[in-house]
Amino acid sequence: MSRIFVGLETSFVYDLPATLDQGSIQKDKMNGIAAPLFHPRFTRDDHELSDTRDGPQARSDLVMDSRSWTMSVVGNISKWIDMDAATLDTRLSAEKQSNIRAPMEFDPVMGHRAAIMMETDDEEDGDLSDPWKAWDSLRARCEYHPKLHVALEITADLPSAEEIQRWLGEPVKAAIIATNVFLTNRKGYPALSQRHQTLMAQLFQHKIQFYLSGRPRHRGKILPYVQYLHFLYSKRPSQDRKAQFEAPYLDYLQAPLQPLMDNLESQTYETFEQDAFKYNQYEKAITKALEQTPEDKESVVMVVGPLSRTLSLLGSFGDNELSPECLDGAQDFCRVDGVSIPRVYTSFVTPVMSSKLWNEVKVYDSLKSFETPYVVRLTQLLRVGAHPELLPVHSSKIKLTD
Repeated sequence: MSRIFVGLETSFVYDLPATLDQGSIQKDKMNGIAAPLFHPRFTRDDHELSDTRDGPQARSDLVMDSRSWTMSVVGNISKWIDMDAATLDTRLSAEKQSNIRAPMEFDPVMGHRAAIMMETDDEEDGDLSDPWKAWDSLRARCEYHPKLHVALEITADLPSAEEIQRWLGEPVKAAIIATNVFLTNRKGYPALSQRHQTLMAQLFQHKIQFYLSGRPRHRGKILPYVQYLHFLYSKRPSQDRKAQFEAPYLDYLQAPLQPLMDNLESQTYETFEQDAFKYNQYEKAITKALEQTPEDKESVVMVVGPLSRTLSLLGSFGDNELSPECLDGAQDFCRVDGVSIPRVYTSFVTPVMSSKLWNEVKVYDSLKSFETPYVVRLTQLLRVGAHPELLPVHSSKIKLTD
């Protein structure tokens, strides 16, 4: 992703097509808008008086083509639909079936990719006053529906690093940044604090959308805020070869390969060879071993089977492929001072939480799927424990070296 998606989050839009084509969205180089689906004058009450009101609840879908609705508009569930209101009348009005269901049913009809619903606001319930616990309660009630995602509202006061990391383990799809979060730099333009910049760098690692909300507080209206977010994104470290190779596999569950049971294609082994770190370490180890050979002796290097296959035997945790010590028979052909590479390897285990991966396994609707080992390059996760080191595995028959 060469650029990020930056849009505007607003509570009211008078003329949506004009705003997108000739208005602030186009002029300020934004990608889209998040706006209420229903006009506030069509607020429904619990006394059925509003049911007789003439006119549609929302603007016509014909004001724009379907591509504009799909690519540029995210629907906001109106803020006046307050399910947690303190007053009974307001709560009953919000709970009325037509109020909460109508916009949610209307949203997919328009082809919107998402709809944003406001967070709960329950000051009396201590558990639900924690945003993450409120989110966890909501998704549990929705049976962990895979289409339920998180839009983070970035505030001036950020929570602890641990709490931020917990959110990064959730299916975050959007971040809403208020203009009052931005500071003013020496040139009079908006800028974020160092902690906020660190958070943005973490969010950039996930393919999410960013929305600006609130009135502009700097010259140039909303454009300087958009330019600043793109500037932060451009400051990201460029991806090395390893990162580029891993990009398609991030947070993607894969069944472990079985090279001794299945005849793998050469393309698969070419993929193995992209692991530059492993190959570099083997090269260093072989060089070190050869340097230890006395000058008056001849070095003999034995490769058991094709090199790529031998290296692939050092599998993931749980020996899903095979391990070097399983080549026990080959050790009989080595000299007394023979060298085994690697001399030792250790597995580590730690509990993690990843809503995305859990939902992927949940699709199979089988307990076996939850107890099956997978190979995955994790990024969208929360590590909830330490990294205990398991028993190292050594070779015992021949001399060992790093």
